[in-house]
Amino acid sequence: MPKIIIGDNVGIGGNCQIWTHVGDFSERQHDKNDYKEKILPVNTRNGAVCYSGAILNPGIIVGKRSRVYALGMVTKNIPDNEIWGGIPAKKIIIRQGKMNMKKALS
Repeated sequence: MPKIIIGDNVGIGGNCQIWTHVGDFSERQHDKNDYKEKILPVNTRNGAVCYSGAILNPGIIVGKRSRVYALGMVTKNIPDNEIWGGIPAKKIIIRQGKMNMKKALS
């Protein structure tokens, strides 16, 4: 199974980070030579956009036509048609039909 899944018509801005690994980086683990690392997939579904500097953490899904604003750190799955931003990223708005940016920004 692929670890990074990028759907059709997905936009990924400059300096985005997509992380797939989780592990215990403590000295205790390294000293024992039993460092355990989990690899979790990251899935950006069709039409999703991650703007500049967004960070996608291991195991998350960015839903169809959803957006992650610049510098947003995604720690939870984002449902279809939602716009998220912040650190950690939180829902800002739900998209309904074609996005009217004048309405969203007013």
